[in-house]
Amino acid sequence: EILRCLVGSEMCIRDSHYTDSDGCWLDVELLLFSSGGVMSLDTENADVRETVISGYPAITIHKEGVSVAACTLEDLNAILLVTGQGFSVDDVVRVAESVRLR
Repeated sequence: EILRCLVGSEMCIRDSHYTDSDGCWLDVELLLFSSGGVMSLDTENADVRETVISGYPAITIHKEGVSVAACTLEDLNAILLVTGQGFSVDDVVRVAESVRLR
């Protein structure tokens, strides 16, 4: 499914949401930004680490049972955002690494 929803300077062009019967969920989003776009993530009292995902600079965040991998795709003016509840940081990083952009 492709969503074209403008929110400020970002445009979500692909959004996938998966939920299981145990209440675990996983979101995979590709956000396109206009030049100079900014994204803010809540990192207060969170475990935050810098990393590299598929050759791109990224950060991981774990807070209150939710894990996030945010990967900056500078050549595309985009951010790949994988968020999951009930998943480890390693799990969301593996999902982010498995995403193929064409």
